[in-house]
Amino acid sequence: MEFLNTFADAMHAENKTLSVFICGCCGWVDTEMPSAAVGHCTGDANGKPVGFASHEFVGTTCPQFAASRLDRVYAGSSYGLAINGPNPNPRLNRSTVKVLKEITNASRAALSWEKYVSAATVGLGCDCCV
Repeated sequence: MEFLNTFADAMHAENKTLSVFICGCCGWVDTEMPSAAVGHCTGDANGKPVGFASHEFVGTTCPQFAASRLDRVYAGSSYGLAINGPNPNPRLNRSTVKVLKEITNASRAALSWEKYVSAATVGLGCDCCV
């Protein structure tokens, strides 16, 4: 995180911003489909966040991103979810809108309103961690 803060300071000195893209589970665990968790937001047998649900890339956490000097943090665990309309993913036999709201609320709370941005795709079916 020290490097990102130093980089952000250098960008700000040039009147530019710095944003990053993370998975963004931020503690949210997909308890409805743990074997095919949305955004790789998995938990252990007790539902405790593990993997991307607890830590981001290189062992960082959502609170570290919130406290950083970055301008925006794009949370990509919502990639591949339908915002409205029919569910494009047959493995998600449930409301993708409900899941999107749950992930968004967890990410927004952990990353702060000032920095949080929900990432989405249209028809690409991408995943944040690919």
